[in-house]
Amino acid sequence: MKKISLIAAISKFNFVIGYENDIPWKLPDDLSWFKKKTIKKPIIVGRTTHECIGTLPDRLNIIMTNKRSEKIFEEEKIWVTSREEALLSISEDIKEIMVIGGEKIYKLFFPIADRLYITYVDYFGLGDVFFPFISKNRWRCSYIGDAIRSDHRNSHSYIHKIFDRKEKYL
Repeated sequence: MKKISLIAAISKFNFVIGYENDIPWKLPDDLSWFKKKTIKKPIIVGRTTHECIGTLPDRLNIIMTNKRSEKIFEEEKIWVTSREEALLSISEDIKEIMVIGGEKIYKLFFPIADRLYITYVDYFGLGDVFFPFISKNRWRCSYIGDAIRSDHRNSHSYIHKIFDRKEKYL
C-alpha cells in the first residue's frame, strides 16, 4: 500500500507556509532535507506552487490543476485535476508519495496522509497561506531532529520533526 506523506516548512507559531506567492524565509540547508526525502519519489504539487518552483528533477511531478480539462503528459510531469486522478497516475509498486503543497493541496491530502515531514521554522510574521493544524490527538511525533540556529546561510532557526498518523480518518 502506498504511503502518503506531506512535507512542508511551516511557522512554529501560526502554521504559515507562505506570503505573497513566496516563502517568507530562506533555509538552503533545509532544502537538502527536502531533496533527501523527495528524490526518486513521485511528488504531488499544486499548479501555483509548481509555477513558483518549477519542475523538480529526478522525481515524477504530478501537478494538480483545475484549469485543465484533460490530462497532459510531459517529460517527468503529469497534469491532473483531482486527488483520485493523482493517486491513480502513480505506479502500484511505489512505496511513498510526497505531497509538497501548496495550501489547497495540503488540505486535500491531509485527511488521508500517513506521515508528515515538518520543518518548524522560528518565524513570527505575516502569512497568507497556511498548513493544516497538526493535532496531537491524531498524530504521534516519531522523530525530532537537532535544532538548527539561524546563521549567514539560513535566515531563521528551525527543527525537523516527523509525525505518523495514530489512526486513519473514517
